[in-house]
Amino acid sequence: MAIGVAFLPVGSRGIGYIAANVTATLAMTVAYRSVVSNRDIWWLGSAGILARLLLVAVPPYTTHDVARYMFDGAMAVAGLDPYSVANGSPRALPLHLIWPSAIEHAAYPTIYPPLAVALFSLCARFGPAYAWLVWKLIVGLASSAIVLVAARFASSRRLTVLVALSPLLLFEGGIGGHLDVLCALAVTLALTSERPQVQGAWLGVGVLVKLTPAFIVVPLVAGMWRAERRAALMLLVGFLLVIVTGYVVANQLGFQALGSLQVFFTKWSFGSPWMLVEDMIGMPRSQLLRIGTVVALVMLAMSAKAAWCRSRSVALMLAACAPLLASPVVFPWYLCTAAVLLAFELSPYVFGWMVLAPFTYEVIDRFDVDGSWFPALWPVQLTVALTGVLLILRPHEALFCRSSRSESKP
Repeated sequence: MAIGVAFLPVGSRGIGYIAANVTATLAMTVAYRSVVSNRDIWWLGSAGILARLLLVAVPPYTTHDVARYMFDGAMAVAGLDPYSVANGSPRALPLHLIWPSAIEHAAYPTIYPPLAVALFSLCARFGPAYAWLVWKLIVGLASSAIVLVAARFASSRRLTVLVALSPLLLFEGGIGGHLDVLCALAVTLALTSERPQVQGAWLGVGVLVKLTPAFIVVPLVAGMWRAERRAALMLLVGFLLVIVTGYVVANQLGFQALGSLQVFFTKWSFGSPWMLVEDMIGMPRSQLLRIGTVVALVMLAMSAKAAWCRSRSVALMLAACAPLLASPVVFPWYLCTAAVLLAFELSPYVFGWMVLAPFTYEVIDRFDVDGSWFPALWPVQLTVALTGVLLILRPHEALFCRSSRSESKP
């Protein structure tokens, strides 16, 4: 169904994509509830991997991000610094004659860390005709690897179905080609590694692709610190060593690897609860960002407390969601890491958010027709309402140090 959405008339693909997500979510839920044997899990996991590989050839019709990735890579290959030269710079004009680009990206240098840009550059060497396909193959293989790792290490093998058939991982990786899937793989490998320095190294790799996996360090270190401080320090060493090495290499190659991330968060709004605050009371963005930072710190403190109390899955969920609740920009694919955590415990909060996030795609129908970008508030209102209901029905155990079981490992 998601493949067929690509052939819908312009102005209807957003609704079609939402319908595909709803259908896939229902199918995933039915499959999860129908599992009775390991053989069922094997077949459903195989179906999830096959779907990922089939979606590689589908053009990313829901987003311009892949075009952005490839243009950044082409700039690096051409000797331009994508961190200091905006896509729309006159210096990049010769590339615009060859490579597709999106007008909404023209004013900003790249926001992506060095390893991401290195991967973009690798794909760009295949030329405009095949670069996007190579990139989507990388993402598809990473998404498939998540399923294989989850099948081996999930707290319940049945939960593997929620990862294998996750519409978020299937569509945001298979159709959108978003690099967040690579971060999700790095986090999965970190959580399933036994050596703390390897855990830290994998999280460092994730941060070199996108910054969000950094938050996962907090519960891991807090949980280890109670039992063995040396292990916690080794995790931090592995984490920092990989990140510092990546940025040092990038800067030695002539890249000013900071980019326009600050501009992105001060100018854009999408899919975030803060949109409601901004719309209702007109609070300045700078003040919203300060409040968001406080929210993130509080959630990380709750995450550390939960990890200290051995509520590992709760701690990980809080850490994964902290940057999302603090950010003024929450695109659906930002939830890929949280979706992977469903392999370790079924969280109604993450599951509900994962189900509702695709409704924000209503914005692309108007954008496709006349280029206007006016995200509706109702998807965010629905998400906030669901979260409120869940908080009433299932108060967060992290505040009270209660856990149904000790979770020393996934």
